[in-house]
Amino acid sequence: AGCMMPLQPVFVPQRPSVYVSSCQKRFDTLSQAVKHASEGETILLDAGIYVEHDAVILDKPNVSIRAADYDSSADQKSIKIVSHTVNQHCFIFKANGCVVSGLDILHMACSDQSLHPADASLCKQTVGQVDDASQRGGFSIEIGDGIVEGCNITSISGYGVMVWADSRPTVRGCSIQNCAQAAVICGGRSGGHFLDNELIMSKSFGCVVVDEARGIFERNCITKSSKCGVLCTGQSEAEFRDNCIIDGSQGGVWIRNNSRVKIIGNSICRSAKAGLQVGDSSDPHVERNMIVDGKNGGAVIHGNARGTFIGNTMSRHVQAGFGIMDEASPLLIGNTLEANAAGGAILAGRSSSSWQNNIVSNNGIVGIGVKEHAVVHICGGAVVKNRGHGLLLQGMCQTILQDTAVNSNTKVGIICTGNTRMEAKDCTVRAGKGQCVGLQCMEQPSVALDRCTVQGHESGNLVLQDQSTVSVRHCHIIESSWAGLVLQGSSYANVYHSTVGQNGTGMVTMDKARCVCEGSSFVDASGIGIMAAGCSKVSLIESNCASNGGTGLLVKGCAELAVRKCRFSWNGVGVSLQETCTTVFEGNCSFENVGSALHLGGSASVNATDNMLASGTGKGSMSTRLDGPCKGTLCRNVIDSFEADDV
Repeated sequence: AGCMMPLQPVFVPQRPSVYVSSCQKRFDTLSQAVKHASEGETILLDAGIYVEHDAVILDKPNVSIRAADYDSSADQKSIKIVSHTVNQHCFIFKANGCVVSGLDILHMACSDQSLHPADASLCKQTVGQVDDASQRGGFSIEIGDGIVEGCNITSISGYGVMVWADSRPTVRGCSIQNCAQAAVICGGRSGGHFLDNELIMSKSFGCVVVDEARGIFERNCITKSSKCGVLCTGQSEAEFRDNCIIDGSQGGVWIRNNSRVKIIGNSICRSAKAGLQVGDSSDPHVERNMIVDGKNGGAVIHGNARGTFIGNTMSRHVQAGFGIMDEASPLLIGNTLEANAAGGAILAGRSSSSWQNNIVSNNGIVGIGVKEHAVVHICGGAVVKNRGHGLLLQGMCQTILQDTAVNSNTKVGIICTGNTRMEAKDCTVRAGKGQCVGLQCMEQPSVALDRCTVQGHESGNLVLQDQSTVSVRHCHIIESSWAGLVLQGSSYANVYHSTVGQNGTGMVTMDKARCVCEGSSFVDASGIGIMAAGCSKVSLIESNCASNGGTGLLVKGCAELAVRKCRFSWNGVGVSLQETCTTVFEGNCSFENVGSALHLGGSASVNATDNMLASGTGKGSMSTRLDGPCKGTLCRNVIDSFEADDV
């Protein structure tokens, strides 16, 4: 105050005094020197230790404090500012254009002002006398567009840098470490640019963004925070780009309340809990991040959170890559979930998520697990080579798969249990080098397959158990070494205009299973085309059983069949009805089979009407052969040869 306009920058001597050129005076403290400096003044400090008992308040525009020998590339600073301020920050910015650079700042917040900086740890005995941590720390930037550059900042009982109100500072090239609170906290409607800083070993969060704060955090290294590396809360809309967030004791990044932050291109590694946690009603944009090597999960999305997740990699976590629960409803596009020990993704609660072109591979236990009342729409992408099931659907969840590949998982491609509902369109489920079953349904699920290919599973392409209900429309169920479709228990299937081909057996029904097949083809099986056994009930309408190595249609046990307008040709035997089965056989053609067109055995009961039954191509084969005390009616059939034995 009352000083002249600044002269040329003057190097000030080391403590005990600071020289201000515009006043041509020396002051005992830096805080007093700055108080008397004029607008635009530059104060250059020589090497040494400067002990401050009051805050250095920069309330005049364009005042700068820097080391006379400042070198932005040097790690060691020649000037140490030791602040003993209690319930105050070491530096407070209250004007535009102020700059502090090249200093080593230790904020001790200690009432024992006789302590040497080397004894900073002893300050813990007096910190308890200070109640409000928000009023103490290294820097408080309240106004303007100031710059903090190339400083080492430690606050053993407060924050490193606090940014408030509408300020828009630049903080770059600083090392902010061992702070009792967050290394950086931004609140109010503040913004600014934070780049190329190190935020190390904070006893709380590394960086906190609250209220309506914005700002860009770029190329910072945030390591070894005692809580999360980054906390975004309130209605904050900050942007974090290309940062390294490593070794967070309670996680990497935590986004909560109504925050709409952008998390782009960061590396989030070795978090002790979730690498990314998104909760409450937050709606972040999360893109191109590497979230890896966590001791827990990759990303956990819960509450009513939304968010868009694009092109991220979630890899090598102890838990799942993604956990989505409660009523969360995120959008996931083009992410890679790989090599996570407890699964690629677990979806639970009443969550509702949309997936587009994500790759889920090489995870343990399951690729994607969906349970409880979760709803998920998966479009495109692949669930492949997981060390367990591809998809596990449980509870009362609802799943829509569209144009998705579920291939080469080591157990079952898709398992549906409980009361789950699934629709799959234009999908492929292929065994590859693993995957023993393509689709397995248990308990009471409801499944609809449309234009899907299920291929090459050694223990069955589709296996239905209990009270499963499955619709198969326009599908290809092919190349299983055992069976294309297997129906057990009281399961039900509707097979419409589908091809079941090149399997060991085309379809097997047993127990009390029921099946309706219309306009479908059961072809090229190495064994039987269709086998109905137990007390199952099968209806075949306008379907084709052809070129099977064994019998085209084999009915045994007490199964009940209705076969109308079907064709049986080029099989070992066309149709064989055995034991106590009951069959209605109307308007069918059976011809050019090696053996008989129609074989009746045991106590089978048949009502055969309006069929064309032609002799087989094998030597001595008859069009119709009866063995045993079978019964029924043959009416208006075209039969070119007939043989009966013990009828």
